[in-house]
Amino acid sequence: MWAAGSVAAFFLIIDSAFFLANLTKIGEGGYVPVILAFCVYGVMWIWHRGAAAVMARMHESLTPVPQFMKEIQSKNVPRVPGTAVFLTRTERDTPPVMVWPRQA
Repeated sequence: MWAAGSVAAFFLIIDSAFFLANLTKIGEGGYVPVILAFCVYGVMWIWHRGAAAVMARMHESLTPVPQFMKEIQSKNVPRVPGTAVFLTRTERDTPPVMVWPRQA
């Protein structure tokens, strides 16, 4: 903890010196990179909030695997022997890509 704190303090001192040295240049056109940085940060913030909202919405409609398997068996959906791999962010439930044809 002490090592991480001392390294962070070292970089904070150096970055503060750079910031204070460049603060006088804001009025001479340095505001342009600051405005661009705020725009890029805004885009990233909106993207993050949208991705979080999509993930929250997706987790609301996930189907547990046992329930999905019962539905597959009750509808006599033909199954192919073997293993399928689905890249998904779900940890325990059925991947949404497997449920899409059932909802159509």
